[in-house]
Amino acid sequence: MSPAIAGIWNWGNRPAAGQSIVLRSVQGGVRADYAYEVHPHDEGTSRVTLTADCQSTGVLWRVMWPLLRIAIRASDAKQLRLLRATLEDT
Repeated sequence: MSPAIAGIWNWGNRPAAGQSIVLRSVQGGVRADYAYEVHPHDEGTSRVTLTADCQSTGVLWRVMWPLLRIAIRASDAKQLRLLRATLEDT
């Protein structure tokens, strides 16, 4: 499955501490809301946390949920690495 892009919002040059954004992805019987939050960290740096709220409908998705959860965790970790690399390059 290719990722579904629900929308793109402009955070300006860089996200600032205290900002957050939620992206929703709906594919088949799975809906996922991804909340990215920026928190102050060490001096001059920020920490981004990602919280995924995933829900599924249908018997097949409920049976597959344990495997899907593993795949979502791997994908989420990759998203955070890519976000960090992108922000550090700007």
